Amino acid sequence: MSTALQFFGIVALTVLSISTILVALTVFHTSERAFRALDRSHDRWVKQTTDLFDRLMAKNWAELMDIRSFDSEEVGGFYTPEEQTAREEADEDEITQLLPTRWGTLQPSSDIPRPDADEERLLAEDFDDQGEPRRRSG
Repeated sequence: MSTALQFFGIVALTVLSISTILVALTVFHTSERAFRALDRSHDRWVKQTTDLFDRLMAKNWAELMDIRSFDSEEVGGFYTPEEQTAREEADEDEITQLLPTRWGTLQPSSDIPRPDADEERLLAEDFDDQGEPRRRSG
């Protein structure tokens, strides 16, 4: 009977050891997944907070894009809509940048320069109503 008791004791000890190892592995894998999820949520929070602070620091869209372009690792930059329009209008590689006013890069319609009477008169002398050049009789 002593041999049977030893055998059952060894089997019980082996099963208990294997169960303990399996429980420890399960706890290890579960905690590893939980810490990975915590790291991902922390990284998302940091990115959201950084984006929020960038938006708060920037007074207009161009400044925000400047700030983001410094953080990005991509080669190249960006052109603001005004710079893109200026680049398309000028066939050269020269870019003109609008300086921000108290309205940012937007301007109220009262600030847009209008042609004065002399310019209108000169244009009327050289072009007809359809925009065609007038022929000079000399």
